[in-house]
Amino acid sequence: SAMINGGTTGVGMHLRAAIAGVGVRQRVQLSEHATLVGGIRLDEVRGNDQRWDVPLSRHVSLVWDARSFRSQDRMQLRASLGDVANVPMTPRLVFVSRAPERPKAEFTRERELGLDATFLQNRVAASVTGYTKRTTNVGNLVPAPQPAPFSAAFEYIDVRNRGIEASVYVQLHRTSRLSWEARAWYAYNHNEVSRSSSTPLALDRFGFGEIGFSGRQWVRPGAPLGAVQSRPIVESQDLDGDGLLDSACFDTGTPCEVVVASRGPFEPAYPPRSASLATMFRFGRLTFSALLDHRSGHVVHNATMEARCIQECQGLYDAATSFRDQAEAVRGPTRFLGMT
Repeated sequence: SAMINGGTTGVGMHLRAAIAGVGVRQRVQLSEHATLVGGIRLDEVRGNDQRWDVPLSRHVSLVWDARSFRSQDRMQLRASLGDVANVPMTPRLVFVSRAPERPKAEFTRERELGLDATFLQNRVAASVTGYTKRTTNVGNLVPAPQPAPFSAAFEYIDVRNRGIEASVYVQLHRTSRLSWEARAWYAYNHNEVSRSSSTPLALDRFGFGEIGFSGRQWVRPGAPLGAVQSRPIVESQDLDGDGLLDSACFDTGTPCEVVVASRGPFEPAYPPRSASLATMFRFGRLTFSALLDHRSGHVVHNATMEARCIQECQGLYDAATSFRDQAEAVRGPTRFLGMT
């Protein structure tokens, strides 16, 4: 296959990728209710005739099926440990930065515990899963020691994920002509960089990642991968009484109308919490469905508003605008003052 990879640095290339693998999987029935499954797999990956270093992947899982506490009900406990090699995830970074001759593939090791249950002749079903993952050899660019501008070096970092996923299904009513069912989901994921360069990296510094006026996403230990550093508004007050907030500064003692924190927490750019509720009603040949979806816990950078408020947006000139909107409009340009 052929892919074209390029970026804002002006580097373009053709990448020929070939992936081959072989694996063995074995299933063992330990008892009437317990099943053990194990396997290994080895992949070989080449890009532009360059071989990637791909470790051996292993997997083992145990399922225990408890069916005897009620005749119609069922409960299943499961546990698994497995490896997954993700290849090739960062070919552009590897070739642009001239990484070692045999680049490493991303490698994820995951542990998982789960419970599945059904009740009332399958009218109610529930599932919950807890997991932890550690991904190594994640490709990353770091500032290089050379004095040349926009120089970068290549390194591998580690990323950890842990979380929980749960769902509940309920069949509220069912006849030959009428049925009504509902399902709810919930998921939480904690993501963080567990190992990286001691020098934090802003992804837009070298033209990689999301590029905005101040939309930097950071790679630093202890923070979510691609974290956004928030700059909360500490205080806002109309000092001159003209009904407009028209000056902004950092919280360093300088008097101004909008005081912005010089440093803030590193928060996830992707939602760590999500929840959904879906329902479906069927009457004859007609089906009605609805979905409520919720995502929270992350920061969204509004680069459009920030760009517009450099010179013109309503919050800069209209005294009828709320102080909150005025403060957000005035705060935008302060982000260009080298805040790190």
